[in-house]
Amino acid sequence: MTETTIDVNAEMALLKDFQRRTVKHAFRRLYRSQYSSRRFLVADEVGLSKTLVARGIIAKAIDHLEKEGVVDRIDIVYVCSNAAIAQQNVNRLNVTGQQEYALATRLTLLPLKLHNLGARRINFVSFTPGTTFDLKHSTGTWRERRLLFHLLSDVQGLDPFALRTMLRCGVGKKRWRQLLREPIEYDKGIVKVFLQEVRKKGELRRELESVCRKFQRSKTDWPRAHIQQRNQLIGKLRRRLASACVDALEPHLVILDEFQRFKDLLSGDSEAGELAQELMSYPDVRVLLLSATPYKMLTLYGEDEYHYEDFLQTLHFLYDNERHVNQVRKGLDAYRIALYEQDRDGVAIRDRLQGRLRKIMARTERVPSTKDRDAMVDELIVETTLLPQDLHRASALDGLTQAIGAQEAIEYWKSAPYLLNFMKGYKLKEQFVSDGQLRNYEEMDPGNSRLRALVGQTLSNDEWKLLWLPASLPYSQSEISAKLASMSKSLVFSTWNVVPDVIAAVCSYIAERRRVELGGFTDYFKLHEARKGLLTFRRTDECMESMSTLQMLYPSPTLAKLIDPLRLA
Repeated sequence: MTETTIDVNAEMALLKDFQRRTVKHAFRRLYRSQYSSRRFLVADEVGLSKTLVARGIIAKAIDHLEKEGVVDRIDIVYVCSNAAIAQQNVNRLNVTGQQEYALATRLTLLPLKLHNLGARRINFVSFTPGTTFDLKHSTGTWRERRLLFHLLSDVQGLDPFALRTMLRCGVGKKRWRQLLREPIEYDKGIVKVFLQEVRKKGELRRELESVCRKFQRSKTDWPRAHIQQRNQLIGKLRRRLASACVDALEPHLVILDEFQRFKDLLSGDSEAGELAQELMSYPDVRVLLLSATPYKMLTLYGEDEYHYEDFLQTLHFLYDNERHVNQVRKGLDAYRIALYEQDRDGVAIRDRLQGRLRKIMARTERVPSTKDRDAMVDELIVETTLLPQDLHRASALDGLTQAIGAQEAIEYWKSAPYLLNFMKGYKLKEQFVSDGQLRNYEEMDPGNSRLRALVGQTLSNDEWKLLWLPASLPYSQSEISAKLASMSKSLVFSTWNVVPDVIAAVCSYIAERRRVELGGFTDYFKLHEARKGLLTFRRTDECMESMSTLQMLYPSPTLAKLIDPLRLA
């Protein structure tokens, strides 16, 4: 048994009781059980810090692997849908405390970084699926294409000028030449398999030679067919390189955060899914899923899909065993029937279902985890006022649905106004024609009793005058901060996709109209011409300009270390 580098007790002490229970249960199912699941879902409710739970699981996993002494290097891979969040959270998950151990990158750029990975015993690597796995029809970034140029320059028979022109894409000629002249270092071990496939006289090599021949001259107006062929080829090259990089990684724990946003990676039915499956099928790898809403809980009116289908698809990935999924399917059917018939056996059926599901998932909700069992939420009961024009809109919408043979739309009407303007992907969708009201910045009625109440509640305390929300623990008090001390978030829930668009558009328009009213009205569609921004950032050839103004916005870590305004206050 080797000495461990992680203080598990210190990490666990940072967690709340319910978080520690989740960490212990998930770790036991992933590593300690006789029949470990190897895949586990933490489905804690929003706001209960699933990232901290994941950090605790990481600490216990590293401690376990180091004590077992069976691996020379431990790679933790974190995948989420947003690059900024990935870079932020990979540092939060880094239990070593060494910032250089955390790496946020693209899978295809791993050859530039892997020599650092190989030099360390523990590594934290974060990816985003859109840039990492979905590569087929994308030219990627200039960094990826620059790496491809250096790799392919060693392939005999390729014209260097044509290769350089083909990979330039949208980068300026002068800038591209400068980038290619800059020396880069990359791990030759990773790219060995990739180069072997390119060098052999196969389909990929023939396509590469064919496309390069079409870019042997320096032009700016390439035929569309040539551009499409070039883009497809670069996508294939990135896919082959990414596959070679997966083989070079040694993932022991893969974390998929808010995985419901890229569920296609779980099935392996696409090229992106196949690449992700390669990563999650590494020998002895464990996969941890994080999501507050991992599956669709309800089947709505008019939907003909099976009520639990989305849930069962998630279970297919977690169990990786058709027999276990069928057992849950039968259990859900039996439990539904027992509820309908008020069968006393329903409790026993429920307990058996819970026992099966706890092997691969855990969920904590706010209500039982808060002292007052209030879920840290105050429910506000607001009376709404139904106006005659609301009923006129309902009648008009009902007439339209009958005319086109659509289903009953009364639930839509209850949830959102201006439906025909905002609905995307719905049958009830028409062109917005009344832009005159917007152009003149006329006052807009929220058009719905519920939205009218929401506007009154959220825009009644002059919050719309603020450039940003005030700090919850301010360094100094002012008249404004004291007035807004009770400001809180408002959570709005709806089953309809149209509602977020409506709330965002209508509330933003009303708040913007009030701000514009203070400075004098102007044409809505010419507002950007009449009023210029106070802070302007420009970009030339991917380089930022006027960076001195950024000092007014960007935090200074050095200054923060020297002075603590809260302590002075």
